Amino acid sequence: MDRLHKLQTAFKPFATLSVFLSSKQEHDNALEFDAISAAVRQSTGYPLTVEDLALIKGMLGPHVLDIASSQKPNQFQFKINFSALPTNDLPKRTKRPRTSSAEVSPVQLITRLIDSFAAAVKRLSSVENLEQTLEALVQTNMPLSRSTKSKCQTRTIEELIEMLCRNQIGGSGQLVTTATRVLPARPAEYQTPPPIDPAIQEALKSRDITRLYTHQAQAIGSISQNKHTVVNTATSSGKSLIYQIPILQTLLSNPQARFLLLFPTKALAQDQEHSLKQLVAQIPQLQVYVDTLDGDTPNTKDCPERQLISERAQIILTNFDTLHTSMLPNVPRWHAFWTRLHLVVIDELHIYQHAFGQHVSHILSRLQRFAHPQFVACSATTSNPGEHLAELCSLDPESVNIIDQNGAPQGQRTMMLWDSQTQKLPFSDTTLISSHILSSGLRAVVFCRTRHACELVFREIADYIEQHYDLLANKAAQVVCYRGGYALSERRDIEQRLFNNQIQIVVATSALELGIDVGALDIALIVGAPHSQSSLWQQSGRAGRRNRSCLTLVVAETSPLDRRIVSQHCELFEQQFAPAHISTDSSISTAHLQCAAFERPLDRKYDCAFALQLHKDLLDPDNVPLPWDRATNSWCCALSFKPWPPLLVPIRSSHNDNDRLLWQVLVLPSLRVLEEMDTWRAQFTLYEGAILFYQGQAFGIHSIDVDSRLAMSSVTDVSWFTRASSRLDIVPVSTERAVKLTDTKWICSGSVSISSTVVGYSRVDTRTKRIIEYVPLPQTYPHTTSANGIWIDLSLADLQLLTNSKCNRLLTLHSDIQLSST
Repeated sequence: MDRLHKLQTAFKPFATLSVFLSSKQEHDNALEFDAISAAVRQSTGYPLTVEDLALIKGMLGPHVLDIASSQKPNQFQFKINFSALPTNDLPKRTKRPRTSSAEVSPVQLITRLIDSFAAAVKRLSSVENLEQTLEALVQTNMPLSRSTKSKCQTRTIEELIEMLCRNQIGGSGQLVTTATRVLPARPAEYQTPPPIDPAIQEALKSRDITRLYTHQAQAIGSISQNKHTVVNTATSSGKSLIYQIPILQTLLSNPQARFLLLFPTKALAQDQEHSLKQLVAQIPQLQVYVDTLDGDTPNTKDCPERQLISERAQIILTNFDTLHTSMLPNVPRWHAFWTRLHLVVIDELHIYQHAFGQHVSHILSRLQRFAHPQFVACSATTSNPGEHLAELCSLDPESVNIIDQNGAPQGQRTMMLWDSQTQKLPFSDTTLISSHILSSGLRAVVFCRTRHACELVFREIADYIEQHYDLLANKAAQVVCYRGGYALSERRDIEQRLFNNQIQIVVATSALELGIDVGALDIALIVGAPHSQSSLWQQSGRAGRRNRSCLTLVVAETSPLDRRIVSQHCELFEQQFAPAHISTDSSISTAHLQCAAFERPLDRKYDCAFALQLHKDLLDPDNVPLPWDRATNSWCCALSFKPWPPLLVPIRSSHNDNDRLLWQVLVLPSLRVLEEMDTWRAQFTLYEGAILFYQGQAFGIHSIDVDSRLAMSSVTDVSWFTRASSRLDIVPVSTERAVKLTDTKWICSGSVSISSTVVGYSRVDTRTKRIIEYVPLPQTYPHTTSANGIWIDLSLADLQLLTNSKCNRLLTLHSDIQLSST
């Protein structure tokens, strides 16, 4: 406090001299600090230093005081933005625009400066660890001399890493030094591609692309030879060009060709549409229509945009949901497009695995009944890209050309593990590390496992900024939250601000994991170990784009998975990706067989190969679950699937039709729609007494209308969040396979019914994560779905034996399953 008192004494002559000298400047020129400092010292005896000037800047805010290096060596200048000062000297009821310094007397300006500084001193007087806060303000706002400014505009990645190594960041956690891995920078490797049209070359030059990386040149050569091609290189390695160039090359010679680009998300498709249109705009002689088709594309009589796209678009960017539900079933509208289809691009190939991958495989098989395109795929995190593409598209693996030698440059990437063992009050290690990132001027993405965790981290960072305003002034607008469930316009706005470097930290779920261009980020801060190596490297790849050095920091929490990662971290940062595979669920195959028969009846002569791809043999009528039409000698779609079979075949959720129904959260009293969510998520999020977070703001759920799928909410301010407790019932429905273990015990697999019911919720303190109280819920709605499962059939005698032994029956059964399956 002594330092502040001395500085406050020196501030009055500092403010007086600054105002009068500024009023005499003709062009609002900067003031020389050394001259002001000497005058203040002569007046008060206090030696005003450049550190004091930095502290004044931190207290008033950078919008009021700006410091820059002087033309003279090791000297500095400063400017005061008087229009940014509060206008407390005006009458309270006077309403007029803020006056400029030229319209206000010097005495008024001096008073405003002194009052603003006094208010800042008052705010700081209540701060704990005052000396540490003052020093942080000095370090954050300390100007750089001209000799060092070009080398270090902000704190560097290396400096931040050094602070992590010294455990100078965070709370009670610590760095797991033995887990640290450094990937050295790698220069670019170039190769001359096959001949490219001069017009395309000029368009590439407008984007500062004069040479192609080795993997780009090799892939373009493979595609030009009409080979099915998969490119498996690191994130941000320029994979988009490998299909953009061949597409434009083909359209220059054949404008009637059509191209289908498939992406896993709407955001990624629209990002690629923007990039492709920019490239096309640089080729005047090429008249190409590029359009995105997805669930947001209007389709009304007044706006028949979908029909226009099907008629005119040469390049369509879409997703498998739209291909499945809108394009393939509407055969007459899309017939002309299919007959001209030349190439299909599948981006983010590793996404299409397991049940979702099986759906995608069957959709592509249905597509190949109408067209025979060339397939091109891109991925970054799979160990069997060629095999997986062949499995998805029903291709001969030998016909797939694999390009996996990355020629793109890479900056140095440091990967570290932070063990956040216990919760340090009042803020978590993630928040404290984020605050250092904010003050350093670096840019970061903070990945969280769930939407709820994403909102809690964002809210905590916002609270920290509010409590440390003097240290992080004007930083609140630099932090945003990004997740699924936000309105489309909100997500697009955040994506654009990220791309334009207007956001310093984005707290996100895996919704930002895929490759939309979010500009140059320095740090990927991953809260909780990702569930797979693929996810870890996808998230890590969001930082360090554009050949910059970067940091990946995994913050391990208290979950069992995170504890295991900390104790066995040797392979955490190894690039060992699991092979990608798809499921072989007969019910999924049967459902897509119905969709295919709706699109065009199945002919025994022409559709045998297609049916075999869906594991059905048309030569065996007993194996075809479709009605036979004697008039056309073909199999047709069952009436139970009509009028539009794809609506009964969800490709991203379970077989339960109710899962696809959306719930709406309405805000009282305006009844505006806050958020929409599917039935499964709504069950564990929307119940009376629940707290829902949206962009950091808490909303309390008052009432639930199950029939209308509506939840009523209102803004609230609480220091806790809610966590649902549920009961899970699993009942076998049908047995597909059974293996006898003993005379009284069988291990079985087949279809099971899963019913979950929320029976209550806990109120959990936001800071300590301790349960405040448990609240039972007497009336909730059950959620039922189906899946494939494994179980053990026991006799009553075995159950009685377990009961008499006084052991934990659930743990015993679990162990029995583990032993039986080995």
